[in-house]
Amino acid sequence: MNSGVVDVSQYSSWKEILLLEEVNRESLANMRKEIQRMLATTKQQKTVSMTIKDGLVLLVELHDVLSANLKKKGPLMEILKTEVEQSTRWSKLGKEDKLINKSEEEEMETDSEGSSQTVTDSDSLNAPHKLRFRKDKKDLSKEAQRKAAREAEREADRLKRIQKQAEAEKRKKEAERNKREEEAKQRTERDKRRKQADTINRKKRRKRPQALVIKVSETLPYAEVLRKLKLSVKPADTNTEIRAIRKTMGGDVMLEMEPSCGITESFRKSVEDAVGGGLVKDLKPRASLEIRDIDSLTPADEVRAGIERKLGGPREDLTVNLTAPNGRQQILAIVYLAGGDAEKLVKGLGRPNIINAPSPIEAKEEPKDIRPHEEEAQQQPG
Repeated sequence: MNSGVVDVSQYSSWKEILLLEEVNRESLANMRKEIQRMLATTKQQKTVSMTIKDGLVLLVELHDVLSANLKKKGPLMEILKTEVEQSTRWSKLGKEDKLINKSEEEEMETDSEGSSQTVTDSDSLNAPHKLRFRKDKKDLSKEAQRKAAREAEREADRLKRIQKQAEAEKRKKEAERNKREEEAKQRTERDKRRKQADTINRKKRRKRPQALVIKVSETLPYAEVLRKLKLSVKPADTNTEIRAIRKTMGGDVMLEMEPSCGITESFRKSVEDAVGGGLVKDLKPRASLEIRDIDSLTPADEVRAGIERKLGGPREDLTVNLTAPNGRQQILAIVYLAGGDAEKLVKGLGRPNIINAPSPIEAKEEPKDIRPHEEEAQQQPG
């Protein structure tokens, strides 16, 4: 009976299957090396996107599943090999039984007297043998089916656990990503609100009120100025409103107007008629600007002339101070002028703002950069 068992490992198809299994093992080993190298790279580079990190996690899980299946495939192939060999064995035994039966029938036909006894003896001898092999085949098939079912159930449970772990990790990463996005959104909203508040505060910032300064003297003291103003000046008649009357550091009288109303010509004329025209001056906001990269041979008069050309005319309240030359033989000009003229130079002429002052050496104009020197303007009587 052992001679009837076929060795499946000698088949070419079985050898090819084993060769493919060996190739799969090598491929999985190479895959594991690459995944480990990629994971090490992502730990060093903190800027790798979350898509690549999630993909690497899925690759690790896929590698584990394929490795586990490959390990379980070996015993199953051995079971399959045994079943094929047993099936081939039973097939050969069945053929032998058919040949025996056929020979017995021929003997029955030729020998009618002893054939019945011979057939009866043959059946009685071979019947237990046939039943035993059929029972063994049935029991082996059922055991293999039960074992395969248990393996499949364990594998399904393991895959479910892996899937649940992957889903939990994905939910955790999604929650962390949503948290980061929410924090970034909140920071953006805070910055936006802060900028809006700064803009509103700048708009609400109190504007400098207009004011008149009346020069006092020995013949016209402070009290006399107040008396004349009270007798002669009626702000309501000129559609103006005086906010306060203050005494300057020099002892002069300052009439500060409400921000909602300016100094009208009629109001100014009434003040001049009361105290005298040569004693009344406007209190104008003052500012300072820096003019950089000026040639060291350029005098202050030329800088002043360039600024006045840009402003459209001469300015009595314009003052230019020059610094000493630096290592590149360039100087810095600090210009003091009215706030409106400074704003015109900085904002009205575009960016960068340029003035042209002729060089004393060459008969051509050289550009100069104008930049604000102080943000807050100073108020001085003009």
